[in-house]
Amino acid sequence: MSATSHVIVEFIGLFLAGTARRVEFVVRYGVQPALRRLEDRAHLLARIALVHRMRFVVPALIVPTVVAAVVTVVLDGNGTGCWFRWAGPRGTDRLPGNWRSREPCPSTSG
Repeated sequence: MSATSHVIVEFIGLFLAGTARRVEFVVRYGVQPALRRLEDRAHLLARIALVHRMRFVVPALIVPTVVAAVVTVVLDGNGTGCWFRWAGPRGTDRLPGNWRSREPCPSTSG
């Protein structure tokens, strides 16, 4: 895959991640305070309607974001910053005592 295609995949991933974060931000700081002011029954109905909408919107944003992230890591897994890209998907391997157990990134300097 060419360098231009790689940049496009990174851009799409960043755009989707930013959009997913904006949705979360709007719900958390825009919708939630407004819902707290409603009566209990209206609050419950509004929250149920919000969950029904978000169960389609959030996965529609998260799945392509994860796919773009995996493609980016696979395509540029050996370049500069390799340790930082592989730190995220590894889960508990990120603990300080476990960093030596990982295989080192291949050297790109030859």
